[in-house]
Amino acid sequence: MPYGWFCVLLSEELENGTVTSVRRFGREWVIFRDDEGNVGMFEPHCPHLGAHLAIGGKIEGGLLRCPFHNWGFDHQGYCRNIPYASALPGKLIREPALKGLPVVEMNRMIWAWYHPNGDRPLWEITSVPEAIDDNWRSRHSQLFEIRTVPQEIAENSVDTVHLKYVHGQAASLDINSTYDGQLRTTAIEGPMTLTDANGDKVDCLFSVHFEQIGPGLQVVRMERHVKLIMLITITPAEAEMTRLRFTFLHPDYQHDTVRQAMLEDLIEEQIGWCGPYAGVLADLPIWDNKIYLRTPLLCDGDGKIMEFRRWFAQFYA
Repeated sequence: MPYGWFCVLLSEELENGTVTSVRRFGREWVIFRDDEGNVGMFEPHCPHLGAHLAIGGKIEGGLLRCPFHNWGFDHQGYCRNIPYASALPGKLIREPALKGLPVVEMNRMIWAWYHPNGDRPLWEITSVPEAIDDNWRSRHSQLFEIRTVPQEIAENSVDTVHLKYVHGQAASLDINSTYDGQLRTTAIEGPMTLTDANGDKVDCLFSVHFEQIGPGLQVVRMERHVKLIMLITITPAEAEMTRLRFTFLHPDYQHDTVRQAMLEDLIEEQIGWCGPYAGVLADLPIWDNKIYLRTPLLCDGDGKIMEFRRWFAQFYA
C-alpha cells in the first residue's frame, strides 16, 4: 500500500453538520464536517471509553459529540468540551485526543494524507483550475472497486501495447514520460479514425497528456475535436482492494450540438459504455484476476514499464 494523498470522498458526499465512517487504507475511520465546513478524519473510537463516534455521534456547537458521554471534538482532533467536567485535563489541552490523518479539500474532493509510519505530507495536492471554473462542467462517473493495488492501475498509462489488445486501439501511439520527484508526465499522441453521425470516416489527431502526482491522482487532458479533462483518483481501501473513480471536466458545449454529441461519445468511450474503443470496463476483469509480478518477463516492445516501476517505488515506506 503506497503512501501519499488519496481522495476519500467527494466534497458533495459530506454535507455540513454530518458524520460518517469510511473504510480506507485497510481500516475504518470516522470523517465529519462541522457547521463551518471544516473536515476531520480520525480513528473511529472515542479515547474516553471507546464509543464509536460515527454511530450515534452528531455535530453540535461546531464539535463532533460522542454518543456515550457527549465529549466534543473539533476538526483538528482536540477535545474542546466535556459537559460535566469542571476543567479539561491538561493532556487534552496540550495535544489532540483523536488520532487522525491530515485532510485538505481541493478540486471538489476531500483528500487524506496516508503514511504507514505517520510521516507528515511531503507534497501538496495539485489544484486543477477547471474544477471550480464556472465555464467548465463537472460530472462524476461510476465508482469502481477493484481487487488490485494502486500501482497496477496507474501502470496502464505507460503500457501502450495493451491499448490494442484490450481496448481495440490499432493505431501506433508515441509515448514519452518524464519523472521529477513525485510528478510524472506522459504524453501520448497519434492518428485516429472516427465514424461521424452520417457513418463517414473522419481522420483526426488524438492527444492525451497525463500528469500523475503521487500514487493517488492523475490529471488527464484529452483532445479529440473536443476538450476533456479526467481526474482519475486511485485510493486503497484494503491491501488488495482499490477504489477507482473518474471525474470528468469539460467546457460547456450545450449550445453546440455537434460538439456536445462528440463529448458524450468520448466520455462514454472512456468508461466503455459505447464506441469502437473499449474503456476502463475492459480492464476490470484483468485487474480483478491478475497477480503482480515483481520481476516480469518483458520484451523490447513493452515500453517503459520498468522505468515507471522504479519511479513508483518511492511511494512505499
